[in-house]
Amino acid sequence: MIKAAEESTVTCPTNIDPNAYWMKRFLELIKDRMPHQAVTWDDLLPNLRHLVDLETKGYLAAIAKGDYKADAIQWPNEALKPWIIPTFMPVITPPDPEPVIVLEQVYNGETMFKEIVGNQVRKKRDLNGGEVDEVEALPQRAFRVHPNHFNDDLPYLGDKPDYDIHEPEFDEDGQVIGRKKRNTPPNMVVWPPPGTLFTVKRLCVKASDNGTIEFP
Repeated sequence: MIKAAEESTVTCPTNIDPNAYWMKRFLELIKDRMPHQAVTWDDLLPNLRHLVDLETKGYLAAIAKGDYKADAIQWPNEALKPWIIPTFMPVITPPDPEPVIVLEQVYNGETMFKEIVGNQVRKKRDLNGGEVDEVEALPQRAFRVHPNHFNDDLPYLGDKPDYDIHEPEFDEDGQVIGRKKRNTPPNMVVWPPPGTLFTVKRLCVKASDNGTIEFP
């Protein structure tokens, strides 16, 4: 998630019109909830890491379902806390196959990175009996969790996440001959979590030379 957010901080395209109808309406909605002075990536990073902590420990799911209040969360930087919209939308989809680990990087005997590539297309079923549409889904990947970024005083809500994966078994020619089901390695989580579909986007606004955001 942090990698996706960092990649979204690239220079904004020049063809975005801040006065476009829906852009202007959205900015009016959030302008009192976002800082009016530009900040750096390092300013946002502590809150983003805390957001990952909350997601991993089940708090965002509880907020989405109305079981936990977003206002009860304390942030490393309260002035830059994210705006969490408590929305829960069940989606009916055909069962997808479990993702498969395809890449592992080991350095000095320690697993540094593992990647999971799952089904790239998720089918959206028409509840009225129409045709099934295929929508692009984010690939699921397994990321190493850095425990020092987590708050020990923040307990898990319910059980710790227990993600099952199907690890492939290869023959001498590199062909997959079978798969065995097991849990993700220690200190690793799957993102996006199973059953969710979301991505990080950016909102482009103009700023003056001293960093003051210019709202339309």
